[in-house]
Amino acid sequence: MRVTIARTAVLALVCTSFATGCLFTVRHELPPNAYFGKFPSQPHEKIHRFKDHGMKNWFLAGLGPYTRWSSKDLLEKNGDGSHERIENLAIETRFGTLDTIIWVFPGFFYGYYVWAPRTVEVSGSQVIVDDR
Repeated sequence: MRVTIARTAVLALVCTSFATGCLFTVRHELPPNAYFGKFPSQPHEKIHRFKDHGMKNWFLAGLGPYTRWSSKDLLEKNGDGSHERIENLAIETRFGTLDTIIWVFPGFFYGYYVWAPRTVEVSGSQVIVDDR
């Protein structure tokens, strides 16, 4: 009888661990010439700082995405293609205000498996070298 109870408890713990809602794994793709650090300054370079964010929607508590855009798409949206490189890049996946509201209120009713949003925020500096 003790073996049956122990097996049932272990099985319940394993099943619960799969249903915790911590299944989010995000893979960020970067465009060419994007760097997390900073290059030495060059003459005639112009630096434009940017910061942008977008909501990425997931289903099954983070197992799969509804939206198909990536960090690369969010970074390229900020530029006109004339930049030489992107420096001081920072990418953060977090709970935004709306994400938290969706997680707390409707999440209790549908268990967070139907809609699980996260906010992806990117920031950095676009460097344009003007040789004129």
